Amino acid sequence: MGTKVFKSKVDFWLFAPVFAILAYTSVLPFWKSGFSTDALIASSVSVSSAVFVIHLFKTTVYRITDNGRLSVKCSFLINEDILVSDIKEIHKSHNPLSSPAMSLDRIKVIYGNDHYILLSPEDKRLFVAELLKINPKIKYTL
Repeated sequence: MGTKVFKSKVDFWLFAPVFAILAYTSVLPFWKSGFSTDALIASSVSVSSAVFVIHLFKTTVYRITDNGRLSVKCSFLINEDILVSDIKEIHKSHNPLSSPAMSLDRIKVIYGNDHYILLSPEDKRLFVAELLKINPKIKYTL
């Protein structure tokens, strides 16, 4: 079977305001005070923040492994490992809570005893189909 890797769907419109603010705050210090040390430091913080957000886009992935695990990774912030056999239910969600999902087009994966995680795989149907191959008892609505 091999490990299946699913990237997170990205809602760029969701992050456009963040990038606009970061772009503005990276240029504003130079505009206000020229090329000073303070301006360089302030701009560096904004640019570093933008690079980190881009890094999150690139590193948010969901892996369904050969040994029946769902591995959720989002940079160094989240590294969740869930037994697919523990997944009970999957359904649509637009919950804006912080999660390893770069889109509001999400699914809620309920597993174990009252645990859940919000994910946003690019291809939700294929993602769920792969989970169902391992655990056909999962209840789902998409």
